[in-house]
Amino acid sequence: MARYALVIGINDYDNRNFLPSLSKPAKDAEAVAKFLENTGTFANVERLPNCWIAAEKRYEVVPGKVTGNDVLQALQQILSGEQTKNQEVLIYFSGHGFRLINRIGDGEAYLATSDSQPDGENAISLDRELNPLLRRSSLSNLVVMLDCCHAGALLPENPELNRTLLEPSLSAFKEKQDYYLIAACRSQQVAWEDEEYSLFTAALLKGLSQKEADSKTGEISADRLFDFVSRELRGKGQEPIRMGVGRSLILVK
Repeated sequence: MARYALVIGINDYDNRNFLPSLSKPAKDAEAVAKFLENTGTFANVERLPNCWIAAEKRYEVVPGKVTGNDVLQALQQILSGEQTKNQEVLIYFSGHGFRLINRIGDGEAYLATSDSQPDGENAISLDRELNPLLRRSSLSNLVVMLDCCHAGALLPENPELNRTLLEPSLSAFKEKQDYYLIAACRSQQVAWEDEEYSLFTAALLKGLSQKEADSKTGEISADRLFDFVSRELRGKGQEPIRMGVGRSLILVK
């Protein structure tokens, strides 16, 4: 069974009064992309934004801008394309996320793209775009990792108290068998940047190392990775959360 990945790291934004530029997402995304390629189990790892490194004959995630149309097209391709049907898929996103509240108090969450506007224009709506794409997809399994600077705006700290945001935005992860989401932090928390990578991605990469694999099987499951990342970030001002149903998914062996 083939495995495919989409890795996105967005540093730069057009409206800097709304979304200030970040320093780590491109580096985060490239480190994740390299790790996935080095496992030798992924048929293709797509990067956004990317640059062709001619001397090394490969693409690399670079600081830059990615439009909402570019991100949406990439999501459609990997979630609904014929090539990935019944295959294993991993999606990683590093950048800004935000939430808007309408006049009657309902919230809608977005993944920010470079051309995102304060009213949500050009951003990726979790409710109206990502969730329908997830529901329509026919994958063997899916793992999504969100290292958003405002990930707390995407997932509520207490689902029972914030059900109106959780269910419209990411209900597919409670309905689709073997679909698994890891987000960088809880509601009202900020996903911090560290010296080399974002805190969450640094913990992620460390948790995916051979040292952290199961001593008997050599495997690292999504649950095992989440437990490690949770321990690693304890006391650092952000706490990752997860959603998903189905079996324990193996990320690497």
